[in-house]
Amino acid sequence: IPMTPTTNKGRRGWGKDTHCGRGHDLLKPGAVILTSTGGRKCRECAAYYERERYEAKRQAQIQEQTA
Repeated sequence: IPMTPTTNKGRRGWGKDTHCGRGHDLLKPGAVILTSTGGRKCRECAAYYERERYEAKRQAQIQEQTA
């Protein structure tokens, strides 16, 4: 069953998120990272973002070395 905003946050929209935008469960222990500004991030999505960022940086370094 796909999560809709209504089922994700409850009828009024003020409830606690249970899943991130990509569908990862935020209620599992250790599934959320607290940011320096006090926000919350999905740990799996943050890891995916960092891997993509690292790969792009690495590709840029390789291209710079071969040019």
